[in-house]
Formats: sequence, C-alpha cells, structure tokens
Amino acid sequence: MHSWFRHVETLITGDDGKVALELYLRTYESGKEVYGIRVRMQKRELAQGQVYVKQSLKTNDYDKAVQLAHQRYADLIHRQSLNISIKATSVEQAIDSFLTDYSDKLNKGFSGYKRDVLRNQRKSTDLYWREYIGKKNLEDLTSFDMDGYEEFRRSYAKNTKRIKNRYRQQYKDTVSTNTLIGEINYFKQFLRWCAQRGLYSGNCYDWNAGIGKERNRREAFSIDQYRTLVRYMRTNEFLNKGPHKAKGSSDSRIKRHRHMLRAYILFMANTGLRVGEARHLKWKDVSGTENRQGDTVCVVSVDNTLSKVTKGATRSATVVGRLTAWRALERWKDYLVSIGEDVNGEKFIFCNDKGKVIRDFRAGFDAVIREAGVDKDRYGNKFVIYTLRHTYITFRLKYGKNISIHSLAKNTRTSVEMIQSHYDDTETLDFVDELTL
Repeated sequence: MHSWFRHVETLITGDDGKVALELYLRTYESGKEVYGIRVRMQKRELAQGQVYVKQSLKTNDYDKAVQLAHQRYADLIHRQSLNISIKATSVEQAIDSFLTDYSDKLNKGFSGYKRDVLRNQRKSTDLYWREYIGKKNLEDLTSFDMDGYEEFRRSYAKNTKRIKNRYRQQYKDTVSTNTLIGEINYFKQFLRWCAQRGLYSGNCYDWNAGIGKERNRREAFSIDQYRTLVRYMRTNEFLNKGPHKAKGSSDSRIKRHRHMLRAYILFMANTGLRVGEARHLKWKDVSGTENRQGDTVCVVSVDNTLSKVTKGATRSATVVGRLTAWRALERWKDYLVSIGEDVNGEKFIFCNDKGKVIRDFRAGFDAVIREAGVDKDRYGNKFVIYTLRHTYITFRLKYGKNISIHSLAKNTRTSVEMIQSHYDDTETLDFVDELTL
C-alpha cells in the first residue's frame, strides 16, 4: 500500500534552530489520512544510530494529534535521559550485538572477559534462547517467557527437527537440571548487558528460576563424615594404597602422591579455595600469621586471573585459612624435604616429582572418600571435589565462632546471596553462642 508524507507543522524547535518535533500527515492511496511525528534524537545510539525517529499517532484529528505529539515527545526525552532504547530491538538482534561486543573485548584483553563464557553463551543463549524467543521484542519480555523456557528446552531436546547446529555441538535428548539453570543464568547475564546499554528496561534478569532448588543446594560432608575421612588419612593403610612395585614394597611415587593428596584435601577443606585457584599456587603464595588465640593460620595470595570470578576484581586476593590448612602444608613441605625435593618459593605446591602442576585431583579424591566410606551425601549422591569448598563454607556457618556471613563471603570470593541460596542449611540452634553472648 503506497503512501506519502506531508509536513504540517513544526511544534518544537531546538536551541540550535533545528526542528526537534515535527507533525506530519501520512496519506494512503485509499485516501485514509493519519497524523504522525518526527523527533530529532539527542542520543542516536538509543535509536540504532538514527538522527530522527518517526512514530504514527494513529489519529486523523488535528487537535488530538497535537496533544499526543507533545506527550510522545516528552516520553522520548525521558527515555533518553534514562538511556532506554527508543527503537524496538528484537532478542536476536541484541544477541548478535552482545556476542560481537563480548568477543571484541575478549580479543582486546579486557579484564573479566573469558573465552569459556563466550563459548557457553554461544552454546546456550545464541542457540536455544534465539530459537525460543529470538523474534520477540526485547522490551516485551516478561517472567512468563522465563517460566516457559524449561518446558521449551526439555521438549526441544527430544525434538527430531532441531535446527542445524552451527557450533557443531552434540545434541542430547535429555537436559539435566544443572544444565538448564546454567543456560538461564547465561541469558540473565545477557539481559544485564542489554539493561546497561539502554536496550532493555525490564527486570527479567532478577527472575528466580525455582528449578531443582533442593537438588541444587551444595551438599557438604557432615561433621562425622569429615572426621572419619581425616582419621583414615592418618593411617598407614591410606599411605600404602595403590599399585606395588614388588611384593611387600610400596611404590614411592604412590606414597608421595598420597602425602600430597592428604595435604590437598585438608588445605582445600580449610581455606574454601576453588579448584582453579589452588592449582597454580606456589610456596611463595602462602604465609602464616597469628590469630588472637596465638594459633598460626594460613594466608593465601590468590591470582584472580585464575579464579572463576575476575570481573571488577583486583589482580590478587588474600584468603585466610584455618590452622589445619597451615599444618597440612607444613607437613607436606617437611615430607618433600625428607625425600630430597626442593621447596623454594617458585615451586608449585601441588605438583609431581618433576615439578609439573597436577591439573586434576578428582580420581584421587574419589578413591580416598570411597576407601574411607564417606563417598555419598545424605541423599545418596556422590560427593565431588568441590565438596571441599562447600564443606569449608558450611562448617564456618555452623561451627565458626561469631562468624560474619559478610566476612565469609569476602574470604570465599562469593556473595552473601549465593551463600544463603546454596550453602546455608544452618539452624537457629547453630548460633546459640552468637545470639546469646
């Protein structure tokens, strides 16, 4: 349907003498006439770079059109002052912009940008969320869209007519709860990026999934399980487990690894470090300091570039561990000296006899907790190596004296909300001293 535009009136002129608000009349071939406005943008980036934005007023009444024109103009000025997008942006358009921006900043070495995050955004937001609501206007997103993702995703996994995967990702016909929660969190990260740039003014990034909440809580060792594990690691049986070079002669490499594994488990359970943070620790990164009781406790300098959370953080962070962590490292160091190994400050703490970093303790950890008979939580689920971090946080909450959850959050480089959501299964009676003394 063809139409043409006719200038009717300049309603507002800017300080520079240029037209700020213009009323026009749009006439169709059928003879139908509708008033509209043309507004000069103060912030072009909010209108996809356009100098002027046109909007239909959907009326042929002049007086009503003038009134609406001034209302629309005031609204557009207000939206620009709040950095809210003027032109409607679809979810898929925003996804394209987000991925381009993230990739560009990652390649330029901006702090806080990670290659694995970009990869996961491409495999979740760019694939599943684009398919789910890509055509929808970003501003029209509601909590109902967030609520519906689980049903879409589980159905999509079983659909034989799935889209061609440009990332060559292997499809699965089932979706785990953790995968689903991860994909939702990546989309929420994308929405926050949109909100920061005025593309989105809603609050779906605060939507609470409510998916698998009970199963997603971090299980820690019980105090009895932890004590059983520690007692077992003190035995000769623990040190001599593994293959043997000859009958009655234990393999020295296995014994060395067992000494290191014991130190690692005790250190991690008493500092709360993440696996990636501990992997490249050197002896120079750990020192001791005395607490108020005169005990020597562990002070660890963590390289944030190796940590899970680097955005907005300084390059290094200081973590305070418990006395047990300090003693575990001291015993490990004494053992290394006894077998003639160098333990200077530049040496990695957790490495093989050639000095090469041990990248993964999962197999050894699984074997030890199985041997000790403490390999499963109260629900029958198998413990994982991250259980050591969960145990540290849970034990500090349950058994720490006058512990501040804010101090605990800072020491473990996480948020109070994360601790409350995933770790805090304490009860009021756990805080009798704190509440009454």
